[in-house]
Amino acid sequence: MSNYENKKVRGYQLNVTIGSGGFGTVYHAFQEVLSREVAVKVIKEKYVNDPQFVRQFEAEARIIARLEHFNIVTLYDYWRDPRGAYLVMRWLRGGSLRSFLKQTSLDVAQIVRIINQIAAALAFAHQHNVIHRDIKPENILLDNDGNAFLTDFGIAVDLRNQDNVDVENLSFGSPDYVAPEQLKERIITPRSDIYSLGIMLYELLANQRPFVSKDPKEIMKMQLYNPVPSLRLKRPDLPAEIDTVIWQATAKNPAHRYDNVLELAVAFQDIAQKMESVPDNYIISTRIHTRVSPEPADDIGNMPTENLITGAIPDDVGDALATGVLPGNEKGIPQFAAQIETIPDALPTNLMEEDDNIDTADDAFNTLIQADNEDYPEAEIPDETEHIGTLVAAGEPEDAGGDTAELEDAFSLMTMTIDGESPPNPYKGLHAFEEADEGTFFGREEIVSRLVDDFSTRKSRFLTLIGPSGSGKSSVVKAGMIPAFRRGAVPGSDRWFYTEMTPGDDPFRQLSEAILRVAIHAPENWSSKLEESPKGLHKLLGEILPDDASEVFLFIDQFEETFTLGDDEARRSLFLDSLWYALNQDDSRLRVISTLRADFYDRPLHYPQFGQMLKANTEVILPLNLQELEMAIIGPAGRVGLVIEPALKNAILNDVYNQPGALPLLQYALTELYDRKPDHMQYLSNDQYREIGGIEGALAKRADEIYEKLNSEEQNITRKLFLRIIAIDENGSVTRRRLLWTEMMSGIENPETLNNVLDAFSKHRLLTRDRDRTTSLPTIEVAHEAIISSWQKLRDWIEKNRTILQRRQELRVEVDTWLNNKRDKSYLASGSRLGEFESLLTNELLALREEEQDYLTESVLAREASALRAKRINAALSIFSVVTMILLGLSLFAFRRANNATLEAQESARIARSRELAASSVANLEQTDLALLLAVEAINIRDTYEAENSLLLALQENPLVRQYLHGHSDEVRSVDYNSTGDIAVSAGLDRSIIRWNTITGEIIGDPLTGHDSWITRIQISPDDSLIASGSDDGTVRLWNLETGEEIAVFTGHTDTVWTLDFSPDGRLLATAGEDGRILIWDVESQSLAREIDAIPSVEDETVPVIVYSLDFDSTGNRLVSGSGDNIVRTWDVQTGDNLLTVRGHNGWVRSVQFDPTDNAIISGDVDGILFFINPQNGELLSNPLSTGLTEGISDMSYSHDGLFLATSGFDGRIIVWSLQQRGSIVAVITAHRDRVWSVDFHPGEYSLISASSDRNVIVSELSAIMEMGTFDILTNQTIAEFAYDNTGQRFIFAGAPSDDVSAKIQVWSESGEGLYELNISDISESTDIESWQVTDLAVSPDGSKLAVSIASGEIILLDMSNGETLWISSHEVYASSVEFTPDSSRLISSDELGIILIWDVETGEAIETAIYAMESGVTAMSISPDGQYLSIGGRDGMYLWDFANETLISDSMDGHNNAISTLIFTNDSQTLISGGRDREIVLWSIEGEEIQRFEGHQDWVLSLAVNPADNLLVSGDRTGAIYLWDLNTGFQIGNPLLGPDGWLTGLYFVDDTTILASNRENSVTMRWTVDPDDLLALACSISNRQLTESEWMQFLPDTSYNPGCAPLEESAQEE
Repeated sequence: MSNYENKKVRGYQLNVTIGSGGFGTVYHAFQEVLSREVAVKVIKEKYVNDPQFVRQFEAEARIIARLEHFNIVTLYDYWRDPRGAYLVMRWLRGGSLRSFLKQTSLDVAQIVRIINQIAAALAFAHQHNVIHRDIKPENILLDNDGNAFLTDFGIAVDLRNQDNVDVENLSFGSPDYVAPEQLKERIITPRSDIYSLGIMLYELLANQRPFVSKDPKEIMKMQLYNPVPSLRLKRPDLPAEIDTVIWQATAKNPAHRYDNVLELAVAFQDIAQKMESVPDNYIISTRIHTRVSPEPADDIGNMPTENLITGAIPDDVGDALATGVLPGNEKGIPQFAAQIETIPDALPTNLMEEDDNIDTADDAFNTLIQADNEDYPEAEIPDETEHIGTLVAAGEPEDAGGDTAELEDAFSLMTMTIDGESPPNPYKGLHAFEEADEGTFFGREEIVSRLVDDFSTRKSRFLTLIGPSGSGKSSVVKAGMIPAFRRGAVPGSDRWFYTEMTPGDDPFRQLSEAILRVAIHAPENWSSKLEESPKGLHKLLGEILPDDASEVFLFIDQFEETFTLGDDEARRSLFLDSLWYALNQDDSRLRVISTLRADFYDRPLHYPQFGQMLKANTEVILPLNLQELEMAIIGPAGRVGLVIEPALKNAILNDVYNQPGALPLLQYALTELYDRKPDHMQYLSNDQYREIGGIEGALAKRADEIYEKLNSEEQNITRKLFLRIIAIDENGSVTRRRLLWTEMMSGIENPETLNNVLDAFSKHRLLTRDRDRTTSLPTIEVAHEAIISSWQKLRDWIEKNRTILQRRQELRVEVDTWLNNKRDKSYLASGSRLGEFESLLTNELLALREEEQDYLTESVLAREASALRAKRINAALSIFSVVTMILLGLSLFAFRRANNATLEAQESARIARSRELAASSVANLEQTDLALLLAVEAINIRDTYEAENSLLLALQENPLVRQYLHGHSDEVRSVDYNSTGDIAVSAGLDRSIIRWNTITGEIIGDPLTGHDSWITRIQISPDDSLIASGSDDGTVRLWNLETGEEIAVFTGHTDTVWTLDFSPDGRLLATAGEDGRILIWDVESQSLAREIDAIPSVEDETVPVIVYSLDFDSTGNRLVSGSGDNIVRTWDVQTGDNLLTVRGHNGWVRSVQFDPTDNAIISGDVDGILFFINPQNGELLSNPLSTGLTEGISDMSYSHDGLFLATSGFDGRIIVWSLQQRGSIVAVITAHRDRVWSVDFHPGEYSLISASSDRNVIVSELSAIMEMGTFDILTNQTIAEFAYDNTGQRFIFAGAPSDDVSAKIQVWSESGEGLYELNISDISESTDIESWQVTDLAVSPDGSKLAVSIASGEIILLDMSNGETLWISSHEVYASSVEFTPDSSRLISSDELGIILIWDVETGEAIETAIYAMESGVTAMSISPDGQYLSIGGRDGMYLWDFANETLISDSMDGHNNAISTLIFTNDSQTLISGGRDREIVLWSIEGEEIQRFEGHQDWVLSLAVNPADNLLVSGDRTGAIYLWDLNTGFQIGNPLLGPDGWLTGLYFVDDTTILASNRENSVTMRWTVDPDDLLALACSISNRQLTESEWMQFLPDTSYNPGCAPLEESAQEE
């Protein structure tokens, strides 16, 4: 191993060697920048580039660095690259315990002190899942006061990731102290450390290790087979009880050792206190904390208080600890003693060579174990464990059971801590969860599982998680996905090399460092190779990895920094291109997951390739739902035996739910509650929560408290510090930034004062301390953006200094430009700009980097040199004149600049706010009404691309939603239309019934109240006079629909009423529910007409079968029921007799209905299965239908015509089925965000209303799907071509010939009237059916003519008004295209030989000589609107002609790699647009140069259209997908429009905002509007509400409340 003495490594001056071991060498070192002594451990070279070591090093070092305990030596820094690996630790002057033992021996009291302190350190490490595995005196350091500190976690293992540990190559520490299970099974448990500490305790008492030999293999053999000898052989003065303590600690079977290292310490301490006086400050007392199950449950608060606050150790256990005698083993004899096998007398002699392997014995060990397994009997170590709940192992070995994993589960359920100390705070404050926090990361299990599964099947190797600040994006990746990947959740992911980065102000530098940390081989000129081209990253990954199968997983956190902190556009583009290239190669070695704040979602979309990749691989991280929030609250608490008061849980849920960005505030509030509670208290209460100010106030209160406790100097430093660690970008957005120590110290006279401030805010998790990965310099940053938004004092500081902070950011931009241009003087600041920057030099708040100071110094020197030259030139001028002119000029310039700057700043702020709201809209797409309202506000502030895009995305998210009906304050369980559909009623958990005007969306009258519990089912009577409601209170109530008056209360049921149904004539009402009885009421007399007895349960005859659903047939004579015994039954209404019993469902039958004709009964169960039953004999009419609603069917409803069936599910979806084609899905509605309980079809329209646990009632419109087919034309013919006559609003369809059927042309008016039909066979001179195929249609610009080209080569000109043939001419071969000139006087046609002919429209004569355009044939053609240019496309490229001057402009337009399928000019004739079979769209200048490229289509681009304003492009492909593009920005708008399935035959803009499309598979013609005014009105209509004031404060906190959607009554008045 290389000697590092007197060498400098990353800012550390390594001096002398102070120790060495099997894993590395430790040096005393000095860190100059902080002026402190440190210890640096240099890892042995043989480990540095070992792939398994590389995979684990950083993750495990990060865990160890977080072990902040008084008796653990702090790990300051760590890093690894192919040149070496290093650990930097606190330096302690007292030396090691081994050195101390060489000089003197310890008395018992000193030993108690050391054992207690090391046990406390180990207990803390074990609570954090870290096993030390190398406990020995060399790894215990002492300070000058004699305190003991545990160090050298170099071979420690993260207990959570044992599955990923390479046990075959795992170092096991010193043979003198190693636990036997690590030698044989390589098992890693906390009990392994207890064994080693027991061995060390023996050594401290006996002044000798228990097993002594010069040969390490002999010692390992003794560890495996020999019991520890009695201490009394060496120290007869010691009591026998100490032997018992050591024997239990060093039991060969881990199950027989102490459960917790503190138990060992307490047991020894109790015996020592009987021997001699032990100072009080050496003594520890302990407490037991039992973990609480993290299942959500309200009854947890009902536990007795005495069970919540754990007391002393139970008497029998306490006695056991005091005496060292286990319950059931009073003799104190180790249970394993009788099981020791005969020890072999000899071992192979050539196991260890005389080389440097002697210091670790790892290689010898492997040979020893191999030889031992072959030649010698194995000591039997029973597979046993104690049961959960016991404190120590009890009884004989055969009394225990279970495996090692079970033993460790038992161990982790009970935690012993030092009295006066609480277990570690299980909450994270403002910090993101890390890998080590997986055990306390609750609430995101479902999304983590989904994302991991998705990543394993996703074709792309890239994924971006987008969400608002505070949504937990980073935590989902770090504490959820990465641990799962490390365990092999994706094939091969357990072998990936994991690294991470945040872009900072130089993404390439951060990327370089991130990749270097996992590089096995480091190429020369690493950084320059990385940045030489977009291919650099891909090439380097191939060079640094150990083999072809290896991959790098890169996590890029805070990806928005690429755009907010990095200002070099060229480097930013290269960075993004490098990622894109490396991810999209067939031999890619890279996988990337990034997180991006929602308000910066638009930034990467400006980069076409990367933007398209990001857009296609984005997942939105939404706020936690109620159940997830509950788990996030109570889950971590259960890990440390902490109980959450139910009132507290409910209060937090109420404060946090539906509040985006509140997650970090939630974590911080819980962290504060835990930190502020007394140590003895094991519960958190609502009173404590209110005292700290709740979610909103906890952070601000703590920050204010810290600030107020600081002295004036410290407060001044605090202000400087926080203003330095935030940045304001060009749009005015405030973000955090990492601050290097050098910048931090600038202008700070007293470093100790700065450290006091950092300590105060870091202690309470408001600041995060780290170190720069390149320089190892300390860094500091705000723990989370939530501090910026929540701490009013900081917001005040920012606003007061916003101008200077923005100027500071502008300086950064200009300095970076100067540096990137090699300090070219032409990039220096000058004039008034320099004057503005000069003020930064003297501003005490700011700290300038060295290069920024250089920039300003150089700028000032350049200005002075320029001034000197000017003085010489103008010496003759009057001083007064010069000064006057300068002052006047500067004044005018300053005024103009200030005025322009103000206007520009205001406009920039509006644009930024619009983009931010648009991003928030996209992030909230799952809550469609909120997304729509945010998009409306974004457009109202500034009509940006992002705003329009977010509106279209929100409208497309749930395109079937017609309107939201808002009014319920809790889950809505039931909904029903009246007979005309203009009124609906809904009810649910808020116990109220709401009547709705479904035309306006308004509530009718006041809610109806009266039930004592939640309402389960509601229905309007057939005559629209009554409402019937059933409730959990056991009653059924009748209400007057018009007045809302309660008419009657039926009280026959003894439990929850689940279902009810009116008979068709309204005279009877059937009800049923939990009590199993079906009661039939006479509505008019309000009396019970008949009772059908309950069916007893098969499992328990005393328990009735619950009836969940009822339905009358159309005659009112039969009733069908579905019940909890999985059976469908029909009943005779008059007699109550059971007519049919139908079995077959495997789950509860939640919904049953007769179809409108009574020819079938449909039943749905909780497994999502539909049965179609013959009501006459009970037989199935068809096979059961699996709906895919795997969480169960909740309700069903028929359409008014009986052709469709809607099924609602507990997974939040509604699926509409065609009953004509049973099993065919017509629509899937996903607008609800929680369980859908009820659905009802409109009685006369194809729309339905639904009710959900998300508190929403939603009206969905299905007519556009069910009534598709505007024109009933061309039966049995494929539509070959489609054209639209914009002058006469006529539709022209051309059908393809088939069999003996001629191709036809039909012309229709816009109103759907057929104008005329033509058979091509009657017109064409050809007799071949195939030759009648229409290849193109063109309507003359004046609307008078229709040109048709057909496969025979014929060109046919028709009178558009009546279809009369005007003339026929012909090409010799297949004619491919026809196009009119703008003045309608000439017709241009082309054929497959590449010949272009030009015809006189009036005569039909060719007026030009044939033009041979391209040999490959013409596949597309277009003439510009001004008639100047003609473009021709073929299989080999494109030509562009100056048509007016008959000259060729370009014949080398090779932008596509397949045939051109469509061409079009913009209306200003300045841009040509081509679409090809390569799925791409290319924009060209009229000089033939490529301008821009649009990517996104998944099949051939077949049709293009540009709107009259030339700002929108619409494109369609062979799948029927239609894309909308913004021609100003080049970005796609919204998601693809879902047109008719199949080959698109035509696309047109009817006007600027209306799109018309048709496809070849049928005659459907679809229209879409993209008019902003129409879309805004639609958004307001669908959302049917305004932003609430709380939502306004959340998303627009700095503006007065003025929502964009008018109130309902105002809208009605305007209409």
